[in-house]
Amino acid sequence: MGLLSRSILNGDVSASGRVFDDGGE
Repeated sequence: MGLLSRSILNGDVSASGRVFDDGGE
């Protein structure tokens, strides 16, 4: 969840969505 937290901290919603799409299944 490090990448996800990092994306949220950076305010990058697109990045967060990508993390979920990449390994959210």
